[in-house]
Amino acid sequence: MANSSITLTSLDFADYKNSLKTYLQSQAQFKDYNFDASNLSVILDLLSYNTYLNAFYMNMIGSEMFLDTAQQRDSVVLRAKELNYTPRSFRSAYATINLVVANVPNYPVVLTIPAGTTFTGKAGTNSYSFSTNQNLVISANTDGNFYANNVEIYEGTLVTDTFVVQPTSNVDYQQFILSNPTIDTNSLTVVSIENNGANVIPYALSTTLLDLVETSPVYFLQGGDNSKYQIIFGDNVIGRRPVDNAVVVATYRVTNGQLPNGISLFSPNGTIGGSSNITVTTLSAAQGGDIGEDINSIRYNAPRYYATQQRAVTVADYEALMSVTYPEIEAISVYGGEDLSPPQYGKVFISLKLYNFDAVPESKISEYTTFLQTRAPLTIQTAFVEPQYTYASIKSTIKYNINQTTLQPSDINAFTIGAIQNYSMHNLENFKSTLLYSKLVAAIDAAHPSIISNETDYVLMKKIIPSALGSKNYTISFNMPFNQNLPPQPLVHKATDEHAISSSQFMYNGIVVNIEDDGMGNLRIVQAQGDGLHHTIVSSGVGTVDYANGIINLNNFYTSNYFGDSIRIYAMPANKDNSTSQNTIFEIPNDEINVTVQIVRQ
Repeated sequence: MANSSITLTSLDFADYKNSLKTYLQSQAQFKDYNFDASNLSVILDLLSYNTYLNAFYMNMIGSEMFLDTAQQRDSVVLRAKELNYTPRSFRSAYATINLVVANVPNYPVVLTIPAGTTFTGKAGTNSYSFSTNQNLVISANTDGNFYANNVEIYEGTLVTDTFVVQPTSNVDYQQFILSNPTIDTNSLTVVSIENNGANVIPYALSTTLLDLVETSPVYFLQGGDNSKYQIIFGDNVIGRRPVDNAVVVATYRVTNGQLPNGISLFSPNGTIGGSSNITVTTLSAAQGGDIGEDINSIRYNAPRYYATQQRAVTVADYEALMSVTYPEIEAISVYGGEDLSPPQYGKVFISLKLYNFDAVPESKISEYTTFLQTRAPLTIQTAFVEPQYTYASIKSTIKYNINQTTLQPSDINAFTIGAIQNYSMHNLENFKSTLLYSKLVAAIDAAHPSIISNETDYVLMKKIIPSALGSKNYTISFNMPFNQNLPPQPLVHKATDEHAISSSQFMYNGIVVNIEDDGMGNLRIVQAQGDGLHHTIVSSGVGTVDYANGIINLNNFYTSNYFGDSIRIYAMPANKDNSTSQNTIFEIPNDEINVTVQIVRQ
């Protein structure tokens, strides 16, 4: 009979036991029974322990059944499989080299460098194997040497798995599981050898059922257990199934992921065309190596990739497709031309930040464009734009209680700089990011327990590299409003006076100068007077400031020299919290973090 004294909401062992005792005490037979001093207490322990184990077990099973709560990678992969999502595999690092092969025996007309020709790349005491992925045929030069330019070599070792296709009468469902979890699926080739070698049929990877018929020689790839991958063939209704007793040969690279990135020293293993006189010149160091997709990334990407349905229509579609397909993309921003001023209808703009690249190479842009052409509407043009950077220059004064620590001011300074760098890494350094002032201040306070307070402020900063060819107009868009509540400045003013706009030093007509605004929307070039305490105007009317829209215009600007990597333009923001949009990345550079530490005794 049901009893209201049983508690079903607790997952604690003691609560289970107390609930059972309460239930038994509500019965007439055990009303005055001493459970703690009887053998029945042991039985209650067993019942409570069994209940606790079952509750824990069912809770774990329930958690592993959903993508958002699963903790085991196999469970996450299984849930992603239901969304037709294949986790990204390891990626081989690749490098570009030039080869010169001399003293080739018998001097052939052409020389073939076969696919799989190996090279050794060294990073310190570690060595990694690189190889070509296709046959190269080169002709002899007039000097008798053979030159191969722009040869791409990929890190990894080639591995082959073979499977014998079992007749359907013997097995209902045969699994073709690749044996290595660190494969680069981009290198995977699948061939079916049938009728004792009379027919050799290459199979191509398919990610969709569209345009497939019963004779289409395609295979599908999906995640499996233990981070491995599984090949799926058609059923002779959608996609061709290899015939019974065919031998399926799967060849792929097993790679070390990101470890070989940066290697620039390569040497050949063995001969090419019978010659050991081989010169290797590195054009670009190894890059692009990456490990397999982690759980959090799968959990984030799978539902978004499913929502795209392999087409690029919305901004989210473009971002999901590109991020999932190309692991070298560190950050991506996609926006429509209708959001620009003036609008550019019919265009989609994509801005990318790649790992290990200062800029996106033309070869990558061509690859990305080809990929999107079959997935985007015909009437939409895709344009790739370089990312722009807006920086924050931080000034912070730290007070720390020396009675709470043995650390010196230099140590507190290092902790504070590290906290600011961590804030930038985890909250900024991406497209469409926001600098939240209160969280930055809180991160600085939390840098060390001895810090009791901080006074932190920041200004925005952009870099310009002046043209060496002469005067030029520059438009510097911060797209954040500037502080326009500062008083106008006279012709001669204190060097410590605040300005909404200022700059780093540069040369102008043989003197060291800066740029400042006058508080009324005009820019002027100023020079420090001999005492260094005042500024005087050297040239007026060099540009204008749009405070409301955050735009600076420099007119016919030229300098013969500047200090550092650029001229830095500083702008005092109107708001403490600021965000970037479209193709702009927000960062805090290490050389723009200025920390002053003060000792307090409490």
